[in-house]
Amino acid sequence: MDFISNALHSIGFNYHVALANFINFLIVLFVLNKFVFKKVVKVMNEREQLIKSGLTNASEAEKILNDARNESQMIVAESKLTANKSLEDTINQANIEASKIKTGAENEINSLRLDLKNKINSAEEKVENEFKKNAPDLARVLLTRILNESIDENLNNKISLALTK
Repeated sequence: MDFISNALHSIGFNYHVALANFINFLIVLFVLNKFVFKKVVKVMNEREQLIKSGLTNASEAEKILNDARNESQMIVAESKLTANKSLEDTINQANIEASKIKTGAENEINSLRLDLKNKINSAEEKVENEFKKNAPDLARVLLTRILNESIDENLNNKISLALTK
């Protein structure tokens, strides 16, 4: 042990200084433990709790975000279905209205045709009656021009009877 003691003394090691340094270290360790380490540990624990709380809130927020995305996708899908149904209903209603308009137009056309036929028939009857009325005079004028002679009353009556039959 002497050898070790001499070797340590030769390099400048002193037991008294080492023991004083060790006691100083224990005093500094006690003071740090009493005043600093407890506060540091407390702050670290609070930070750890805050980080855990933040992670928990983040996972909850992510779950809420996923739920909101799913709900928005469902709402969009429902909106598309509603829009498609509304579009189909509108197309069907438009087809019904177009059919009603077409039927009304066809009925009006048929009514106009019937009215026009009646007017044509009425006009034909008027022309025929007018012709029957004026035919003897026209025939007399025509025959007079063809024959270059006048037609007497008796022949005129015969022509009139022949044309009115």
